[in-house]
Amino acid sequence: MGRRIVAVRATEAGPVDRLLWVYPSGQEGANPGSVQSTTIRINDKQIAAQAYLYLALDRGYFHEQGLEVHLVRVDGGTDVTAALAAGDIEFADTAPTAPMFNAISRGVRVKALLSTGLSRPGDHSNGIVVRQDLIDSGRYRGPADLKGMRIAVQTPGGSTWYVAQQALARAGWAAADAEFVILAFPDALAGLAGKAVDAAYEVEPFITTARERGIGQLVTPSADVVPNLQGPMLMVSTTYADNHTDVVTRFVTASLRGLRDYTRAVEGDPVEHRATRARHAATICPRR
Repeated sequence: MGRRIVAVRATEAGPVDRLLWVYPSGQEGANPGSVQSTTIRINDKQIAAQAYLYLALDRGYFHEQGLEVHLVRVDGGTDVTAALAAGDIEFADTAPTAPMFNAISRGVRVKALLSTGLSRPGDHSNGIVVRQDLIDSGRYRGPADLKGMRIAVQTPGGSTWYVAQQALARAGWAAADAEFVILAFPDALAGLAGKAVDAAYEVEPFITTARERGIGQLVTPSADVVPNLQGPMLMVSTTYADNHTDVVTRFVTASLRGLRDYTRAVEGDPVEHRATRARHAATICPRR
């Protein structure tokens, strides 16, 4: 059985429909046994850092736990926290950021379940991308040349904003020496291509896309600026966790299996992992 598409209306963002990919619990080849089927929703960033989730879906790990997973497109850490608080999603894959902690201080109750990403030395899957024409012209030759640039980051006060600020600081500049523009990862790539921004904090697969299309190059990996920075974490609303302990356990179990497969694919033969990511990358809908 293939996936189907449904739309829901976001309660937090007003009259904006969000697209869901639905993975029915009755897929062929799976055997959930006597586990009761439960529908859950998690934000879908459609980036390489969520490959563990796609692998777990494609390999039936969630189905084996009796879970029907809905992937909800939600952009930005602030929007994800709001969606979690509003009950639009039960789980969230998002970085621990200032907006999240601000929400917690206002009474939003969430729990961190596990880490799904860490910027370790040698990791080039995220960081600052500079436009190719600025590199070719000599306008950008090193981090000091970030001064005066328009830099796209995903969330004000978030981890992307923090890394960009730290890159400026290492070159001797303050945050005020650059202009920050708030753009989601796909929109930042378009901004680079259209020369609306000079640089952007990007992640895979957009870093590879930028390089292959001659749009820009990764010049400062996050791990070079802030080694071992905590990246995304699997979160759940405290209310949902308190009332659905068994579902949370089942979801984490399936997610861990996907994380282990992803780690093995990256460290070993990545062919199947790339195929899985390509299938899910093809589902990104053009923005209107």
